Amino acid sequence: MIAFAEANVPLHRERFREAGVSAKDMRSIADLAHFPILTRSEVVAAYPDGILSRPAKPDDVVFRTSGTSGQFMQIAYDARANDQLDAVYMRALLATGYRPWHRMAYFWYESHKPQELHERLGLFRKTYMTVHPDPREQLAELRRFAPHFIYHFPSSLSMIARLMEAEGTRDLRPLGVISQGEFMAPETQEQLSKAFGCPVWNQYGAQEFNRLGWNCRRFEGLHLDADSAVLEVVDGERPIEVGREGDLVFTGLLNPLMPLIRYRIGDVGRLLPRSCSCRRGLPLFEITEGRRDDVLVMPDGTRVGPRVLAPRIEALPGFSLYRVVHKRPDQIEILVVKDPSAPPDLDRLLVDAVSTVVGNQVNVVVKPVQDIALSSRGKLRKIISEARGGTSDEPALEPGPGAA
Repeated sequence: MIAFAEANVPLHRERFREAGVSAKDMRSIADLAHFPILTRSEVVAAYPDGILSRPAKPDDVVFRTSGTSGQFMQIAYDARANDQLDAVYMRALLATGYRPWHRMAYFWYESHKPQELHERLGLFRKTYMTVHPDPREQLAELRRFAPHFIYHFPSSLSMIARLMEAEGTRDLRPLGVISQGEFMAPETQEQLSKAFGCPVWNQYGAQEFNRLGWNCRRFEGLHLDADSAVLEVVDGERPIEVGREGDLVFTGLLNPLMPLIRYRIGDVGRLLPRSCSCRRGLPLFEITEGRRDDVLVMPDGTRVGPRVLAPRIEALPGFSLYRVVHKRPDQIEILVVKDPSAPPDLDRLLVDAVSTVVGNQVNVVVKPVQDIALSSRGKLRKIISEARGGTSDEPALEPGPGAA
């Protein structure tokens, strides 16, 4: 793939030349460290002529995704690569116990009509559901459908779980819940498993590569799809040792139409030093804080991410939606949609929950609102740093509607 990209993709050829490396220097995976890291903005600026190996054809698959800056990005797979990546995606689905005849409630930002032969035959068929801003509508739709599997964002799943817990109901009992598209803390995964009474599977991917990692039944980490992408964890430009936290950088192995070499995806995580007890040969990794844009940087340089903040806030009763906005270096605003049954001291409890993490260097205020808008793809951005230029939109981290 390195040699192909150098020969056929202008952006890679020029960047390799500037870095003083070429495909002939690539003798082992370790040699990747000598090649330049690719950023999203470079890919967006180069599309299509600079990043595609040839003009797109009618049978190619092209996705359009938006990012935290609101900047749109085009991702193109050739037809063969798309089929291969669908198979990688299917492997992760089958690992959950999902089978062709199961009913799947698939929450997505747009509708989809069955097109493939297996869909028209009723196999591996997803029932697409709208990501309503009100979690009560999502819960009602799930109850009408009674799915075997639910495929949804963790933020929305958490809101649905809170409603069921408040009602004290146990009528929704899927075989499994698959979480994707957003960072999910282990505490949230445990909460969802308890609420739905079934395993909750974490799957990680990006539109740029499709599925990249997934839980098996042992839940010892995310299995890396090492047959479709190479993962490096870096500090700046250089790889760091296994077990240390850093930026995730992926190199795709299957898509010659739009090769992405050492692409910094924007998430934070680490490779795990152990093998999974399931005895699969795929390496393990974990996402530790989600996207860099979801991490708040305090005046003293301390980093606070969703893994620390979200469980403390979501343990409190009396609200359906919330968003933490770092307005200025010294001010955090908590937007909250309160329930009629909200305790009178909810504002104080929210302030205390956040202040426990950020300390007294930041003033924390609560702002009750009637609603909190979802992103263009139906996600709820729960933590935003406007102090660092963040917005409420984000890139899609899931395969498109045509995926298997």
